[in-house]
Amino acid sequence: MNKKRFTELIFNLGHIRKSIWDYEDSEVNNLSSC
Repeated sequence: MNKKRFTELIFNLGHIRKSIWDYEDSEVNNLSSC
């Protein structure tokens, strides 16, 4: 695997993880606002 491909893979994993965190934060906010 070349380095550019590996870097893109790491970047995508980080982006997905951030999206999950943002989703969980919005879920918690929705629950606490009830």
